[in-house]
Amino acid sequence: MSTLKPVNPDFRSPELVAFDPLQLQDRPVPERKWIVPGWIPHGQTTLITGDGGTGKTIAAMGLATACATGQPWFGQIAMNCRALVVLCEDDEDEIHRRQDAINRYLGKLRQATAEPSTSGRPATSSITPGS
Repeated sequence: MSTLKPVNPDFRSPELVAFDPLQLQDRPVPERKWIVPGWIPHGQTTLITGDGGTGKTIAAMGLATACATGQPWFGQIAMNCRALVVLCEDDEDEIHRRQDAINRYLGKLRQATAEPSTSGRPATSSITPGS
């Protein structure tokens, strides 16, 4: 019988912190940080669910791309941050097709709002949510 060895023997689980909810009384309520305001909270578990073929994967890929590039996501402002997507269902060719479609859409969106350059440097782009 083999013995499993830990991947990281120095790993320690975070300490479970218990608190008395009464201690929250009279304390200011902290602001919530959002990845997408009102939709996806920062630092919290979020689930995108739905029947097969309804667009969950492309929505997640679009969100990650929007965050990584500072672009809007479904017309909503998305936090500009690093993003990682772990995709386990589609093959590389399907992921490539979907990412290409997202990139082409965002490229058209960027071109539609590009400001002309007067300095000889490349034009800058601005994206207005909901446009």
